[in-house]
Amino acid sequence: MRSILIGGLAALAIAGSLHAGTDATAPLALDTTWTVSLDADGRVVELKQESRVKPLVAEPLERAIRGWSFEPGRVDGRPAATETTLNVAIMLEPHGEGYAVRVKSARTGGGVARTTAPTFPRSALPSRGSDVFSALAVVEVRYDEAGKVIAADVAPGAPKVRRDVGKAALDSVRRWTFRPERVDGHAIAATVYVPLCFTASVDSRKAMNAQCEKWTPPGERAGIGGGDGSGVGEAFALAPAATLKSEVVGRTL
Repeated sequence: MRSILIGGLAALAIAGSLHAGTDATAPLALDTTWTVSLDADGRVVELKQESRVKPLVAEPLERAIRGWSFEPGRVDGRPAATETTLNVAIMLEPHGEGYAVRVKSARTGGGVARTTAPTFPRSALPSRGSDVFSALAVVEVRYDEAGKVIAADVAPGAPKVRRDVGKAALDSVRRWTFRPERVDGHAIAATVYVPLCFTASVDSRKAMNAQCEKWTPPGERAGIGGGDGSGVGEAFALAPAATLKSEVVGRTL
């Protein structure tokens, strides 16, 4: 039986993997998602975790985020209360008997509200157990104030993929819905990039270990994809209404 792994699901597994049997000597990559409400001065007034991260990781990260400084959205040139989605990628690095939490990346923008998993194209399935297929498809998406997709295409400058893989990615993302940023109570239409990693092998272990090539979204310091899968399946806003002012990348909490 062929085993197919669509990348982007790995982060959910890692979120619950801090248990006996986890290799305590290896760093763990983890993506976290938060809904952040800001006042007109860019201070965090409300914070809600949208991902499923255990308290021993989520609690120190939440305390840190509440102390970060943001630039809120503007109305007629004036700062206004803003609600945004904050994606924070972290590394859990062995430290003593536990882990230290280091911020790998942090970005704001609209969030993903509902997804539909892509259908893996049969034409891309490997025919032998020794074969592994992997491809990173990046979709440029425009959504309206209600979070409904109004246009989707292969992102310019993204890694080239087979036509059938690109079509599978587009067919999936066109059925997604998004959570727009809100400025002064008004939802904001936006454009985002969504990367999806397709991997497949007759051998399920090889599929799980397969890596998509790295891709660096506009404005990002580091690429996504590769071994840890960080950022796969998320939305990278091209021009978020709210931005993070604090320098937090590389900081250990």
